[in-house]
Amino acid sequence: MVGNQLIDLLPGQFIFGRQAAAAELRQTERNIRTCLSILEKSGNLTIKTTNKYSVVTITNWGIYQSESVEIDQQNDQTATNNRPTTGQQPATNKNGKNGKNGKNEKNVSTKDRRRRNPDYLILAQKLRDLCLTHKPFANGLDPVLDGYAAWANEIGMLVEVDGHPPPEIEALMAWAVTDAFWAENCRSPAAMRGRTRRGDRTRWEVIEAAMKQGDRSEKDQRGPVGHKFDGFGITA
Repeated sequence: MVGNQLIDLLPGQFIFGRQAAAAELRQTERNIRTCLSILEKSGNLTIKTTNKYSVVTITNWGIYQSESVEIDQQNDQTATNNRPTTGQQPATNKNGKNGKNGKNEKNVSTKDRRRRNPDYLILAQKLRDLCLTHKPFANGLDPVLDGYAAWANEIGMLVEVDGHPPPEIEALMAWAVTDAFWAENCRSPAAMRGRTRRGDRTRWEVIEAAMKQGDRSEKDQRGPVGHKFDGFGITA
C-alpha cells in the first residue's frame, strides 16, 4: 500500500523508492539510480515508474525460486542416498575436488558474481566517464553495450586477485587519462591488468610508477634504439 492506495503486486515485484533506499543503504540517490539503471540494462530487472512510486520486477524470479526449491530437494535426496549402509563403501564423486566440472562451475559462478556486483558496476561507470574525458570509444568497445558487466568482472579481479582497493583503481585511471601516453593506452580495467611484452611487470606497476614520478621524460617513452616504446601490449 502506498499512502491510501492499494497496489496489486505479482510474485517477484516490490514497491521501490530511491529516497528510502538511499537512506537505508547510506548511498546517494544518484548511486541508487545508477545501480538500478545498470541492473535494468543487464536484464536483471524491469522498472515501471509512476509519479508516486516505482514497481520493480525481478526478471525470472519464479525460475530462481523453483530452482532453489529443486536444489534443496535434490541435496536432501542425495544426502539420503549417499548415506552408506553397514559394510558399504561410500560412493566416489567424479565431479569432486579434482573433477573438471566442479572446477568450471566454481569459475563461472565467481565471474558471474563479479559481473553483477553493484560496487564494481558503479566503479565501471565512473571509469568509463573518466575515459570519455579523453575521447569516445571505438565501435564495439564501449562498456555500456553489455551493461558494464565485462568491466565489472575485470575490476573484481583487480580488487580480489591483484589486491587493489577501488579508490586506488579510480585514482590510477583518473591520472592515466590526463597523461598524453596513457590516455591512449589505458582505457579499460583489463588494460590495467595487462603485462608488458617482456612480461616482467604489469601495466599497473608501470602506470603507478609514472604517476608517482609525475612527468615522464621523453627518454621514458622511448625504447633503447630511440623508437617510441611499444612494450606495453597485453600478452595472451
